[in-house]
Amino acid sequence: MKIASYLDFNLQAYQERLGLVNFLDEQGLLSLCPPSELDKVANYLLYAEDVDAEVELKEGSKKKVSYETLIETALGEATVQKSQEVSIYRVPRPTIDREKDADIPFMKDLWEAIDLISEQYQYCREVLEGKRDMDPNRKLVPTYQTKYFLREWMIDLRREQFLLKDSYRPPVGNTGVLPSHTEKPDYIGMCIGPHVLCDYEMQVDYGNWKHIHAMLKYYSGMKAKTTDNPFHPWWEMYNFLDELIERTRFSPEHKLILEEKINHVPNEQIVSDLEKMGGKTYSVNYISTIWKQHITKQIAKQAYLWWEERTHRPNGTLENMTKWKICPQCGRQLYAHELNFGKYQDGTFKEICKDCVYENKMAKEERRKERELRKASKKATKL
Repeated sequence: MKIASYLDFNLQAYQERLGLVNFLDEQGLLSLCPPSELDKVANYLLYAEDVDAEVELKEGSKKKVSYETLIETALGEATVQKSQEVSIYRVPRPTIDREKDADIPFMKDLWEAIDLISEQYQYCREVLEGKRDMDPNRKLVPTYQTKYFLREWMIDLRREQFLLKDSYRPPVGNTGVLPSHTEKPDYIGMCIGPHVLCDYEMQVDYGNWKHIHAMLKYYSGMKAKTTDNPFHPWWEMYNFLDELIERTRFSPEHKLILEEKINHVPNEQIVSDLEKMGGKTYSVNYISTIWKQHITKQIAKQAYLWWEERTHRPNGTLENMTKWKICPQCGRQLYAHELNFGKYQDGTFKEICKDCVYENKMAKEERRKERELRKASKKATKL
């Protein structure tokens, strides 16, 4: 039983929420809930605006969840850090140095946002802990819910520092007589692993699934800014991402997950939509795993295939022509790659491409359903 559908989050006062919970208890609904659902009821009461309690968020139940779901929340961040085993090898932790990393484009703007959110979080925390009085001139109302979301937002922004630093390519020093130009161009480069498409200081690596995930995470907002705006610095990057998505062969379930995660649809709703579609059903936690690991890695593999096709064009030379195959069913000339053709046990590629194999499979499944319908109709006629 999902108790969340009975809770009215428009109620802000603690007494109003308590009255609703008492009513649900009188109706016997709470007695039907498992412990995980009762935790939601407790959070519903604790996050009321005027609740008077000293509360710190704790780790959830011992129920297994995916790593990707954990790191999507601030609570999961602490859980994962505590559960990590100590390695016998010393791995250097990445760090951010505000003096050394100040030349990275957009980093200073990100630091300003981090400082602003950190100050607001610190203000809420100190007021709720009684260490300072509430400032009547501030619009921010310190509540435990506000404190939680500010903390999660702050952690998310701090992660972005490492993504910017990871994609940054330091400029090569100038060996000439004239001093190098110190002003940084407001551009972003593009590469696929070691293959550079557009060489600038910042590099979006389409062969790195982490970069793909970061772009998809902000897809809806960035596409609204870049559509019909070729002068936007991210216009070319998102156009190329769209091309890779169009080339990638997603299953109907993965395609639905991609579209809805881009639009920030909750995992619970995605599971419901998958059930309505009649396809495979996944757990709520596994949706995040598919979104972050499987889908992004499919797109990254497609980027490498894109590079191979352009560096070995079918130009008539023996070296390049042997890298291409013609599917006898659809007649298309495709690059001989595992994304386009299946393989036999001896490692050689099959003749028919994967698109045609999939279409044949769907056609066969459709014929099977038609036969079952005819049998069912004949059986009903006899009765």
